[in-house]
Amino acid sequence: MTADNGIYVSMMTDSLQKKKDILTDLYEQTKEQENLLSDGKMDVDRFEALIEEKGRGIDELNSLDNGFDSLFKKLGQELTVNRGAYEKEIIRMKGLISDITELSSGITVLEKRNHDRFAAYISDERRKLRDANRIQQTAVTYAQNMSGYHKPGSSYFVNETK
Repeated sequence: MTADNGIYVSMMTDSLQKKKDILTDLYEQTKEQENLLSDGKMDVDRFEALIEEKGRGIDELNSLDNGFDSLFKKLGQELTVNRGAYEKEIIRMKGLISDITELSSGITVLEKRNHDRFAAYISDERRKLRDANRIQQTAVTYAQNMSGYHKPGSSYFVNETK
């Protein structure tokens, strides 16, 4: 094991740890989105802020993946040939990869659930908007119809004492 290779392996391990940390944050943010969607009155501003935060996290994950892949291309054969020299690091990386896979699966399940809940939320909001528009149109039509019934100078009351 050369010093450079040891540094590269350490960088790979650090990259996996950062990826796990980011995925943990993404899981928590997705969980918060689930809670927002479960509430009767959703905080749309917070929901949008979470989407933006998650987008930044995903961008960082992509960057980490690219760096990890380039390091693995350099060291893949070295890690296979000298497996014993890197045993501790390989075991740690396997553990991190297992944690990352578990977090990714959990996020996928939550995202699917959130997608379904968000679709229901949007459908409900559209229905409310249609109902409000229908009520408004009915009120406008009623006002237009009633405006033609009363003529100035005429009375609505009939004097029955004559």
